[in-house]
Amino acid sequence: LACAPGRSSVGAPRVAVAMGAAKSACAGGCFSGLRTVRKQDDADWLDPFSDASATAAQKAEPLRVAVAGAAGQIGYALLPMIASGEMFGKGQRVILQCLDLNLPQVIENMRGLEMELQDGDFPLLREAFFTVDDAKAFKDADYVILLGAFPQQEGKERREIMEKNTMIFRTMGHAIETCANKECKVLTVAHPACTNALLCAYYAPSRPKENFFALSRLEQNRVAGQIAQRASASADDVRNVAVWGVSPSARRADLDTCTVKGKPLFSASYKEDD
Repeated sequence: LACAPGRSSVGAPRVAVAMGAAKSACAGGCFSGLRTVRKQDDADWLDPFSDASATAAQKAEPLRVAVAGAAGQIGYALLPMIASGEMFGKGQRVILQCLDLNLPQVIENMRGLEMELQDGDFPLLREAFFTVDDAKAFKDADYVILLGAFPQQEGKERREIMEKNTMIFRTMGHAIETCANKECKVLTVAHPACTNALLCAYYAPSRPKENFFALSRLEQNRVAGQIAQRASASADDVRNVAVWGVSPSARRADLDTCTVKGKPLFSASYKEDD
């Protein structure tokens, strides 16, 4: 499973990197869904985020983007960003197919989100609908973003949480298998994102495994940020940081190849107590 950059903790901060995750992974070749548009009579591909491609992209068929767990805080911030072209480019039209739980408060939140999208009058938003039916939400979807999962709770064993998530992502996997576009790209967000991506891929057996991605870079970003703060540098100056492990108790930062401003991390002391 390929891992797209992003954040994996529960909460709205992950939304800001969800867009960057798609862009960065596309540049790396694993999230190839950021569509480029071919010029008329030209073999070169255009940058989907450039002004030159916007007009041609608007004439293309809209992308169907299914978002599960859309009524939460992350969905509230994410949906307008997709509708405004932040994810797929300035000219790519989209259809948002939003899914969440069949609960009174959740349904009320979905109605509010639907009205806010209407009020936003997004030129690239061809259609947006909200449903509690996963078959309807995933029908012909080109992209599926899975925001929700069973949350980690104090006092609950890891095995119990895994069982809950297995049921959730079994349902999602079956819906993707039977309803979504055959080349659909799937992004899991909720922790543990890698495990959830694996579960979802397992229950969608005919879909290419390289089309499943996990938003799992929060820990790496944290390590890089702490090193940058300690070294009085910017996060962009910190390179080659890796984090191994999925569960909090098993995660370990690998700093052997880490560099700051081009120099090995351990070649200099930045503070007296380092």
